[in-house]
Amino acid sequence: MMTPREWDALLAPSVSKADVWVLVERAARAVLENVDPKRILSTNNVVQMLYPREAVQSVSADNARDRIYAALLVLATKGLSDCCHRGEPQGVFMGRPKRPWLWHKPVAVEVCPTCGQPVTLVLK
Repeated sequence: MMTPREWDALLAPSVSKADVWVLVERAARAVLENVDPKRILSTNNVVQMLYPREAVQSVSADNARDRIYAALLVLATKGLSDCCHRGEPQGVFMGRPKRPWLWHKPVAVEVCPTCGQPVTLVLK
């Protein structure tokens, strides 16, 4: 687990988004792998586990937490897609239902040995 000072340095504004995504993906996966399989977390819960609000003592710390939130929203459909799913609609934003990401322990996905893509069963 990283300290707030380490997060602040690793998520500084000068660090590229791609590098931030890699760091956040590793840290979030490590946290989510140790979550009870029956437990569902909100994005706020995951950020709190990575960088607690109580540890924020500067503007740079607030910026670091904001970068964690932004990275998780991107990673939900990319590197951490096996750790989250969409929740029930909760209100409307710009005319569309607002559905939060819900996080959980990673789900094992079977991968094709030939192409490396996730295997999906198609019934006819």
